[in-house]
Amino acid sequence: TLTQTPTPIALALALTLTLALYLLANPNPDPSSIFDRNPNPNPNINPNSRMEFSVEPLGDPIRPGVRLRAAGGATFTEVLEQLRDERGAAAERFSEALRAGGGASIFFEMPALTAEVAAAMPFECAVLNADGDGLSAFAPDPNTFAAHLSAAAATGKHVATFANLGGDSGLLAPVAMPGCGAAAYASLKPFLDAQGEGCAAQRAELWAAVAEAVLARLAAAPAEPLWVSTSGLGVAWLHVRLDPRPKYYTHAPYKLWPPQS
Repeated sequence: TLTQTPTPIALALALTLTLALYLLANPNPDPSSIFDRNPNPNPNINPNSRMEFSVEPLGDPIRPGVRLRAAGGATFTEVLEQLRDERGAAAERFSEALRAGGGASIFFEMPALTAEVAAAMPFECAVLNADGDGLSAFAPDPNTFAAHLSAAAATGKHVATFANLGGDSGLLAPVAMPGCGAAAYASLKPFLDAQGEGCAAQRAELWAAVAEAVLARLAAAPAEPLWVSTSGLGVAWLHVRLDPRPKYYTHAPYKLWPPQS
């Protein structure tokens, strides 16, 4: 039996017929529902599930901190996809878990990831006390990233995504919102603690943008290790870093490749 390959005309007619049947069944459709950018990003994630984390001390007397682990062994890919797609509820649970690091200021660090590691390794990250580095005393610096923050605000975004001066790292920084107060943007901890109007929504937007950027980077360069962290000792405006090497890491095991807990 010979199998004929459908011609372009036949494929076009089939697509037209499918769309016509959809429109008959949905006379007033939401255009975004027809061609959704990401209609079902991860079928293994229940959209009604709660993303939970366990907290355990790192046991480092020099650099106090905690390690967060995703409950149920959820992988990095699964956690990142949930942060990207679920946004609000997932972001607040993640932010709440990060607050467990204690102290007035913290560093956030993840082990190095490739696409293969992210898909297989259960999610974990370190939250390290940065009070000894004086980070809590830093006044917010809105000037260094001003051009990027202004450009994002001009397009209605509350998170700016841009490259560092060297062009080898990606940075994501929140745009100042009046309801949160300028002090909320000095570093990660005050941003997590901010309770003003719009602050929770901006946290959700930031974590969604970070997750999307990490997943995109892993898809574009699946075999190249990626380090994700915050520091703030160089520029006192919260920014999440996506680096090709652990530039400002403080948790020694996470500096290594392959990753270690």
